[in-house]
Amino acid sequence: KVILPGSDDVVYDVLAPDLTNDLEFAIMSLSPGSVSSSENIQHKGYEIAYLLEGEVDLYLDDEKFTLYQGDSVKTPAGVKHRWENKSNSNAKVIFAVIL
Repeated sequence: KVILPGSDDVVYDVLAPDLTNDLEFAIMSLSPGSVSSSENIQHKGYEIAYLLEGEVDLYLDDEKFTLYQGDSVKTPAGVKHRWENKSNSNAKVIFAVIL
């Protein structure tokens, strides 16, 4: 498990056996009212995500998309983004980042 400093309400369960190659694979758990980062972030690889549980808002650059259980999305490389759980229930997102 990975919990980033200052973000106790967002937990990453790393599923990849190691982080030395070009693939990151994890489940992100967002508690009610939590956000993945205070500002939109970007990385050099693209991200594919599937919402396992709950409802989240995904911000891609200046656009907001509401995703529900069973929805999926591909975030192109370099696009600034963040996840936010405004609901009263937990949310879980499984994602892969291909670098």
